[in-house]
Amino acid sequence: LVGSEMCIRDRATTTRIILHHAAAKTCTAQQIHSWHLANGWVGIGYHFFVRKDGSVYRGRPEDTVGAHAGNNNYDSIGVCFEGNYMTETTMPDAQRAAGAELVAYLKQKYGITKVQKHRDVNATGCPGDNFPFEAIAYGTPVEPEKPEEPCVNITLALYMLCLLYTSPSPRD
Repeated sequence: LVGSEMCIRDRATTTRIILHHAAAKTCTAQQIHSWHLANGWVGIGYHFFVRKDGSVYRGRPEDTVGAHAGNNNYDSIGVCFEGNYMTETTMPDAQRAAGAELVAYLKQKYGITKVQKHRDVNATGCPGDNFPFEAIAYGTPVEPEKPEEPCVNITLALYMLCLLYTSPSPRD
């Protein structure tokens, strides 16, 4: 709904999940509820909120229309993640795992495959450039960064040192 939202309505169908970030480094579901009340809504517009420690909170009742993505709430479930993934470069493992598990559960429960970023449906940067969308939406593992290869092959260097110290010297 545009403007103030007067009541919570049942959602007729569920065809997609829309992912968000809170755009706040730290916050609680209760704080988001207060922010959304200040917007004139009947409370938190997201159906779920995932904290950095991996805890998941229910927001708006799951079978009702949300208030999280203008003109796209009628058939979607909104999931918000604590953090600002425009400025924060990595999501904690616990949060990423909990979010991926929640999304997989919802996809299975509703028989859906479509997962979108908020910015896919509205003019916004949400859920941020550093949001691990593929890992959460499709369970794609995030590859840990590989350490740089050493400049010297350690095995070869040790072997050459052994040869140097075990070979007879030319003076013998």
